[in-house]
Amino acid sequence: RKVGDAFYRDYPNADNVRWTKDRGVWTARFNSGGIFGSKNSALAYFEQHTPPAPTNIACAGEATAKLVRFLGYSTSFVASTVNEEEVQRFAAWVGEKKVFYPCSDKSLKSFGAYLSPIQQIFTVAYSTQLLEYTAAFTRADIHVFTSPSNVEATLINFPNHAYHTVIAWGESTEKAIQKHLSFQRIIVLEQPRFECLLSVLRAI
Repeated sequence: RKVGDAFYRDYPNADNVRWTKDRGVWTARFNSGGIFGSKNSALAYFEQHTPPAPTNIACAGEATAKLVRFLGYSTSFVASTVNEEEVQRFAAWVGEKKVFYPCSDKSLKSFGAYLSPIQQIFTVAYSTQLLEYTAAFTRADIHVFTSPSNVEATLINFPNHAYHTVIAWGESTEKAIQKHLSFQRIIVLEQPRFECLLSVLRAI
């Protein structure tokens, strides 16, 4: 009972949980489904857990979906990118089901925008560390930002740098850039894929 009480204090909306006990260790497994917002969240989760079957797994981006399939799991929903249209499509797919989100401590939780709070269970699967860049960063003509945390780390180190060409990996990254560089023209990739980035770079 003590384990359950502590769990529901942290996850008060988690009514879709199956409990198992092995050698005195209790494990809580979420039964409805979850969404992985990045390859990092998928790796961090699957290193520690095995989802029960059947579980509906959703992924933000084909790269994350490929990793999940490589690890031996099927995907039920794959968003082409992180934008309002895809977030709404995700909400329609979820319906009234509960969703479990393994995510970064700096996640914007974009895919929960159109869902009720009682449907959502967020847990920090990994922490994002903001590392210092070298001075070589200032010599670049083109800067590609791949995530909101990438933007945050950069602007901490180079808040007053004169950025020439700025490319955002997706709309959530674009919004993070706009908070700090609202005057800056930002090129947003149509899809968060390396091929799209190459196409943009060739056109510059």
